[in-house]
Amino acid sequence: MILVARVPHDRLVDALREVGCEMGRIGPTDERGWTAADVELPLDLTVDARFALVDRHVAGGWLALVEHGSDDLPLDVAAVLAAGTGGRTATARYVPDDAEPVTHGMLDEDASIHLADDPDDLLRVVDSLGCLREPVVRAADGLRAVHDLAVLLRTLPRLIEVPRLDAPPSRSTTYLVRGDVDVVRAAARTGGAAWVRSVDERYTVLVTAVSGVVPDDDDRSGFVDAVRADSQVLGRITSALHADEAVLRLDRSAPDAWSWTLDTGVDARAHRSSQWGNWHPRWTYLDDAEGRSGAPRAFAAVFGPPRDPRRFQELLDAGAWPGDPVAELLQHLQVPATTGAVVAEAVGDPDRFRHGARRLDPVSKSSPLTAHERTALLSRASLAGAGHWARELVVGAVALVALVLGVGLALTDGAMLGLDETPGFSGVLIFGGIALGVVALLLVTTRRGEQKRFLGERE
Repeated sequence: MILVARVPHDRLVDALREVGCEMGRIGPTDERGWTAADVELPLDLTVDARFALVDRHVAGGWLALVEHGSDDLPLDVAAVLAAGTGGRTATARYVPDDAEPVTHGMLDEDASIHLADDPDDLLRVVDSLGCLREPVVRAADGLRAVHDLAVLLRTLPRLIEVPRLDAPPSRSTTYLVRGDVDVVRAAARTGGAAWVRSVDERYTVLVTAVSGVVPDDDDRSGFVDAVRADSQVLGRITSALHADEAVLRLDRSAPDAWSWTLDTGVDARAHRSSQWGNWHPRWTYLDDAEGRSGAPRAFAAVFGPPRDPRRFQELLDAGAWPGDPVAELLQHLQVPATTGAVVAEAVGDPDRFRHGARRLDPVSKSSPLTAHERTALLSRASLAGAGHWARELVVGAVALVALVLGVGLALTDGAMLGLDETPGFSGVLIFGGIALGVVALLLVTTRRGEQKRFLGERE
């Protein structure tokens, strides 16, 4: 639910927590006193019940949008607009056109929709809150002209004045990887372009193409491509790490605003762990409590015990931190000073870091993995399920034994096992051996495909 309320930031945070909201983000209050949030209210409530819950806890006036794909809605409802003033609530529904299909229980992203309700009452409530940019009649025509969800999301800001909910984009994204340097470099190449500096045999500092890229409101394609490549690099590296290795991602969106994510490698039970948090004085992230749960233990498992456990816990629990939280984080993790200096340069000036770093080009036909890189990655292939060959070997061995035994019995008229005649089950052995051989071949083909994908190679 996109919720915009005429209450201060802290009061909206308290109200959302009171109604059981555990997921979402709340932005800063604007100069008119409005605060925007993107949250998930309890899904066991109907849409009308969610609006009623908001109206009881947000008395200063509010606007809301729930839409298919990001909210739990019936299949015959594409989106619902709502507004309330504390006791008076009005809504307007968009529904899919009858001919539009539903795929896998979800409304198709480009499905045509239309306004099913008269929006005048809703718009009058919006106007009473001082948020309507156009006269009611003209705004109603604008809502009726909407034909899909993408157009709706573009239309609403033109008709209704609300604070922007977009969180500040990351101005720098830096990865500190504790793990085998050769494995990290090879894994990074299978994801996308990256720049790395290896300080010693334990630590690699890495910056991807997304760092320093600011999205353009008119054309976000370059930013989206950079984010996609960045995600691929992170996924490839994480999939090649042991349990005592990890990737620490650091994002900075302002001098005093940071977010962090710690992804560890695969443990003995084939589990990975992920912790996260934010230091942001103007934004609140409701799921930070979940992300920080177990974080001190996860950091200690990879980096060792912190210098000051109490202050380290305070650092991770804080929603904002005076000074430089990343510098203090690295001090607690006992990262070498030279490594900390490289991280500081990467997050402070990504372009300068790239100038002095080694560029890793993504794997391609013209730039394949070297023999050394392949060896390094194959040593970790089993962590991603791409290196276990026991099942294939067992099935192949059983197929071979069954086939040899069946053919041998048929050719020797049973003498192979000291029988007087060919047993009836020899045909079953031959057929079973052939069938298991086909299964083994399919398993090997599948496994080789998984291995190629792990190595970033096209099949």
